[in-house]
Amino acid sequence: MSIDLTGCGCDKSGYHHTPSHSPQMGTETPQKINLSDYAPSPYLIDEVALHFRLESEATLVRSRLEMLPNPAWSGGKVPLALDGESLQLTEVKLNGKLLAAGDYEENDNQLVIPNVPDGQFVVETEVTINPKANTALSGLYL
Repeated sequence: MSIDLTGCGCDKSGYHHTPSHSPQMGTETPQKINLSDYAPSPYLIDEVALHFRLESEATLVRSRLEMLPNPAWSGGKVPLALDGESLQLTEVKLNGKLLAAGDYEENDNQLVIPNVPDGQFVVETEVTINPKANTALSGLYL
């Protein structure tokens, strides 16, 4: 089974909502989303492995994503974008090779790897999160 995890409101069908963001819960009136607002996601995740070392203020999360291009995507080769919030990125690997800081872009909500292989590939990340400080009630929190 393949699931999608490339951000922008993606769902398990391999499709994502095309607007770049959705309003945060409770901040705006919900907007109608039509089927025509969805497009195939550029990448699919074939297998996911997660490892957690739980600590109340510094939980280590290692992920291993076996990914492949989505055959339903018709937009050409694009960077891989993975969404996340309140993460401290400590390591990124692509096909087992540790990436240098210049090989990817990171901001508060997204990790972008501009040059991924054309076929199947593996992305491994290591992040630290603080469940005790998470008051958003999403993700891992205490």
